[in-house]
Amino acid sequence: MNKSIVQAIDDKDYSHEWMRVVINQGSDELVLLMSYDSLKDDEGVRLSCSPKEMQECCERLNALPSTPFLLDHRFDQSCIKNEPQPKYYPGGVGMSETLAVAEHSHRVDLVVGGQTGSVGVPGKFWVAPLAVENLYGGHVITHESTWKGIKMYPCVSGLEGLKVFQARSSAHTGFNDLEVEGTHEDYMMGLVVVFRQGELNGVEVDVKTLYDEGSSLVWGTEQFSGSIVASAPILIKGSPHTAWVKSWQARLISLGISLAPYGADGDFGTLTEDKTELIQKIYGLPETGIVTHLEWEATETPFERKTVPLATFKPLTRDQKQDKFGYIAFKHSPLDINPEHIVITNGWTQDHIIGVKIPQLKSLGYPTAYVHKLIAKQLKDFFQALEDEELLHYIKTCEGFWVPRLVRGRNYLSSHAHGTAFDINYRWNQLGANPADWYEEGTVKPLVTVAEHYGFYWGGRFSRSDGNHFEAAILKG
Repeated sequence: MNKSIVQAIDDKDYSHEWMRVVINQGSDELVLLMSYDSLKDDEGVRLSCSPKEMQECCERLNALPSTPFLLDHRFDQSCIKNEPQPKYYPGGVGMSETLAVAEHSHRVDLVVGGQTGSVGVPGKFWVAPLAVENLYGGHVITHESTWKGIKMYPCVSGLEGLKVFQARSSAHTGFNDLEVEGTHEDYMMGLVVVFRQGELNGVEVDVKTLYDEGSSLVWGTEQFSGSIVASAPILIKGSPHTAWVKSWQARLISLGISLAPYGADGDFGTLTEDKTELIQKIYGLPETGIVTHLEWEATETPFERKTVPLATFKPLTRDQKQDKFGYIAFKHSPLDINPEHIVITNGWTQDHIIGVKIPQLKSLGYPTAYVHKLIAKQLKDFFQALEDEELLHYIKTCEGFWVPRLVRGRNYLSSHAHGTAFDINYRWNQLGANPADWYEEGTVKPLVTVAEHYGFYWGGRFSRSDGNHFEAAILKG
C-alpha cells in the first residue's frame, strides 16, 4: 500500500488492536489501553511513521506517544516476550526465526532497560534536545557511539533538531556482517500509542494530565544513572502545559527568583518569561525566555547567591538630622501629585541648598543636583567612584535629590527635604517592595557597598524597604 500512515488513518485503511495495561503503584491503580502491536495496513504489514507523523497520528487516534516506563509494562503484560517475533514486512524478509528473536530481545532491552525514548517499536529511540514541542519521553544526551555498551548507529531524521539512534542490526543496516560500520537511513518506525482515556482508581482520567503532571504512574520512579533524563515539553509564553509551567515556576521560586504577585500559577506570562531570561543569564544560557532541557538541567544546582554586606553604621534619627543639617520650619501643603508636599517657611533653603554638577547623571536629565551643601563633595565623589569602578551601567533612572516633602505616608520630614537623599531605579525598587536582586534589571545592590563607603545609607535596609533610596548618615567633609 503506497500511502502514508496519516493518510491510512484518515482513510480508515488500517488495523489496530488495543491491549489492557494495568499499573499498580502504592494504593493507586491506573488502567490504560495501549497498542498491542504497531498499526498495520489492510494486508497486515506494519505501517511506519516518522517522528513528525507520530504526533499527527496521535491527534487522530485520541492517543499519546508511549513513555518508556509504559512500554516496559506493555512488554511485561503481553505475550511478546514468550513468542518469537519473525518479521514479515519489507526489510525483515529472509531473517531466520532465531535471529529475529535474538534481535527483538536485544532491541526490547534498549527500551525496557531505561528511559530511552517515546516511540513504539523497541530498538529505535529518539535523542531529542527538546527542540520538538509536545514530544514526550526520555532523551539521551551523548556524543558517544555506544550506549549501555551497545554500538549505536546514527540515523537520518526528517525533523530538524531531532536525532535518532538505533542498535546495530544486520536487518536495518543492510549488511550481513554485524561488524561492518555504516549509517542507517531509515528513521521510520512503527507506532505504539496510549489511548488518552484511562481509569485511575476506578475514575475516568485524561492520561495527558498524568503526563503533564510528571506522574510516576506513567513516567516511573526509578532514577537512572548517567545523562539519561525524562523530558518535558518546551515551555514558552502562553504554553498550555499548566502543570509543567507550575513546576518550572516553583523551580524559579526555590532558587530565590520572585514571581510576586502571581507565584506558581501555571500561567506562562510576561513575568515568567522575564524571570526565565534572568535565570538563563545567571547560568550563562542563551537568554531566550524559552524553557528547554538545558534550563531544567542547569537549575538542578542552585547558583551561588550574592548578599549585601551588613551596614557598619545606622541611619540618622530625626533629631540628629536637625542637629547636622539645620532646623526646617514648614507648612504641609499637599498636592494632587505629591500629597506629602511641604512649603519651607524659615529661609532654610537659601542657607543650605546648593547646585552640584554630576556629569555622570547628565544623560538621565540631572546635570545639576540640588542638595545640602554639607554632602556636596561626598556625593560627587560617590558618582565618580561608580564611574571609576565601571558600575554606572546599573543606574537606569534617577528620581531626584532635594524635594521638600514628608516621608511617604508619614507626618515627619523626609531626608529629601533636608537635601541629603537621592533615589535611583525607582521602577525596580519601589517603596514597600523587595528590591531588585543582583541579577535582575534595575538592581542597585552592586552599588550599596560603594554608597555606604561614602556615607550614604541604603533604604533597602529599612523595615519598610525603600530600595531606590540612599541618604547621608555620615559626613565625609
